[in-house]
Amino acid sequence: MYAIQTADAVGVELNYICSDVLNIPNEETLGEFDIVLMEFGILHYFTDLNSIFSVVRRRLRKNGRLILNDFHPFARAWMNTNNLKQPTGNYFDGIVSEGEVAFAKLLPKEERSDLGKVLVRSWTVGDIVTAIGTVGLFIRTFEEIPSPTDPQFPEFYTLYR
Repeated sequence: MYAIQTADAVGVELNYICSDVLNIPNEETLGEFDIVLMEFGILHYFTDLNSIFSVVRRRLRKNGRLILNDFHPFARAWMNTNNLKQPTGNYFDGIVSEGEVAFAKLLPKEERSDLGKVLVRSWTVGDIVTAIGTVGLFIRTFEEIPSPTDPQFPEFYTLYR
């Protein structure tokens, strides 16, 4: 595993757990953490945001930091829009659909058939912020990062607790 090899190379102890984050074996034995980092395309794999943010809240120490950096939900509506005056997607589309894992497009076609399908759901900024508040976390900062190709629209965001 790349994470373990990297930790060994720099002399850092790493307890690597490969598990469904909503069903971590013996989760209570993990203790609390100073930082929870979530980045680039994680939230759309959850059909219930309250469940994932509840795990974050349980594992984050009292003054710990959550750093969530992800694709901006609005960018989804513009994702397939090139040289068009209107977006082709629906920002408020909350349908759960079946798809491929994100890295599938990087693999040769013959290797893709061995991958299972995943369920994905698109969230709005309001969905994300509400779920964080609902589980009792607060937000220190919410930064929207403009798209380098069209800076009048957001492409990413970073949320800090």
